[in-house]
Amino acid sequence: ANGCRPQYMPSRVVARTEFALDGTTTSPTVDVTHLVASRMTSNVTGVVALVTSLPASVTGLADGTAELSFGDSALGNITLTVDSATAMYIDSFDVAAFSGIAIVVAFPTTVDISSNVSVRGVLTQDPLTREGSEGQQQLAASLTV
Repeated sequence: ANGCRPQYMPSRVVARTEFALDGTTTSPTVDVTHLVASRMTSNVTGVVALVTSLPASVTGLADGTAELSFGDSALGNITLTVDSATAMYIDSFDVAAFSGIAIVVAFPTTVDISSNVSVRGVLTQDPLTREGSEGQQQLAASLTV
């Protein structure tokens, strides 16, 4: 259907800002995507496609440049360039069977808005046989581009 035409991956749009008090004290960065996503527009049609509902995203359609804005010049704008000259290709595709997953979350002793939290997932792998409980064998895939 698409032949050899490039297929562009959507990119999630996240809008963050800081608030200032008296021009001296600034707040930590705040995610305001939910406030501006519905106002996203592009000045050029045919270069990018916008999804303005959450989660907001932008997807390339054709090579070119477009300006993404949020309906008010005070909110700023972003120049987007779609360029199919640097393509990504699938380098490897690995599939493995597993029978369970354990998620370990390491929380720091103190947390603020800019803290990082570590999450580690461990897959339990058993030999894949045609026997076993229905719905208890899963596949995990890894794609390297």
